[in-house]
Amino acid sequence: MERSRLKTIIILILALVNLALALSLGLGLHQGRTAEAALLSELRERFTAEGCALPQDIPTDAPPMVVTMERDSGREGEMAEAILGEGTEFIDQGGGIAVYRSGSGQATFRAGGSFSVMLRLPDGESTPTEQAEQRVRAFARAAGFETPTLLSGSGSAAQRYGGYPVSGAGASFSLRGSTLTAEGSYLPSAYLSKTEGPAMSAATALTRFLDFRSQSGAVIAEVTEISLRYLLRSTASAPMTLSPVWYLTTDSGSYLVSCADGSVSRE
Repeated sequence: MERSRLKTIIILILALVNLALALSLGLGLHQGRTAEAALLSELRERFTAEGCALPQDIPTDAPPMVVTMERDSGREGEMAEAILGEGTEFIDQGGGIAVYRSGSGQATFRAGGSFSVMLRLPDGESTPTEQAEQRVRAFARAAGFETPTLLSGSGSAAQRYGGYPVSGAGASFSLRGSTLTAEGSYLPSAYLSKTEGPAMSAATALTRFLDFRSQSGAVIAEVTEISLRYLLRSTASAPMTLSPVWYLTTDSGSYLVSCADGSVSRE
């Protein structure tokens, strides 16, 4: 009898503790949302006073993790074969430069992930435009790019990582007569590490941007959209790094606000 009563008391105590924790968590979330709403309201007032409009929806997402990557020679070979065709010759030129050659073109890759391609399309049953479209699509698949567009002799293919667009990665294509060229930067198929970066909010990024606007004298009347994306940073001597940034679309171009240090740059 005593055991049963003691067990009931313990269960009631645990239930009360859980209820207290839930109430505390709910109160914390409510206070956080209230503080965030007050900050956004103050931010809108600042932008209005400075003669710059903000979008109705301002995201509250946390930035993604910082990602480091190393060169992917296997992917480079697949990309080269996709656009040049089979039977390519590999040449290590040193200094982090790898070259793939075929009888009609060349693809050059550098340690930081950048590449350039020049290919003379062969005469055949299909037109140069049809050949270019096939090779560009195959190249994009090998590189992990989104589906490319090739209209009126030029086009591009974007790159994403973890669902986020990547500034500084992707490709541009050009077809002049029967000569196809491509240039850009690719992402390796695997990563070295992922680390938590500074948790800069959209509100903080907008504050940094407003300071930049005032100091630089840039004529910007409206921020039309703000979203998260990655920025590819690479050098010949260091691993490629994907750094989270806030991407601001304005009536005067697009800007990047670094989540690491709050610096603002034009895309």
